[in-house]
Amino acid sequence: MKRFSDTARFDDPWLQSLPLEMKLAWEYVWAKCDNAGVWVRNEALADFQIGKKVNWATFVSASDGRLLEVGKSKLAIVGFVAFQCGELNPECRPHAAVITLLKSHGMFDEDTLSIEYSKGINTLQDKDKEKDQDQDTPASGEKKAHKAPAQSDDEWLCGLQTVLAYEHLNVAAEYSRAKVWCETNRRQCTRRFFTGWLNRSSADRPMTATAPKSAPNYEIPGDAFLRSQGIPI
Repeated sequence: MKRFSDTARFDDPWLQSLPLEMKLAWEYVWAKCDNAGVWVRNEALADFQIGKKVNWATFVSASDGRLLEVGKSKLAIVGFVAFQCGELNPECRPHAAVITLLKSHGMFDEDTLSIEYSKGINTLQDKDKEKDQDQDTPASGEKKAHKAPAQSDDEWLCGLQTVLAYEHLNVAAEYSRAKVWCETNRRQCTRRFFTGWLNRSSADRPMTATAPKSAPNYEIPGDAFLRSQGIPI
């Protein structure tokens, strides 16, 4: 597979500080990962092809966040997709293929159209399941709290209109536009998606400061009479 490569990468102090086998491991993972920046770990083969034994656990720790584990068998290069593609656009065919790969790895958020790298050995789906279990399972000695009644869409939209960041927007009109866009593009207009929509609309149409109105200039009736008689006040 062909991909872009940063010609200035060897100037990075981080890469310079690595021992030789880890420099080679970084180049290897970059060359062997898929178009989503994910490498299915085959460390024995990597050691053989690199020609040196690599301590992969130490290498991941030494990456300083440049590599993250996805599940137990994959490594993801953080920032790989942004470097290769820029901002992902689902309507661009090459980008759509990358998005499909990201979904297969459990790393793509369809609501915000953004990449979510999992941290640790669990994928995003596993983390979501654990989060749901934690919320459903009360701690020992504690009673399970009753959930607050769900807020209706109308109440939620009215609440958004009072948020300072959105006061300059017509939230109801924006919601209508978002629903039309989602229906056209076969997407669900979830609350998370719409919040992202509002944030983008707010960035496109920033709030403008209005000058405070000056106080009206009132005149004392007696002063007006004196002025009409030519008498200085």
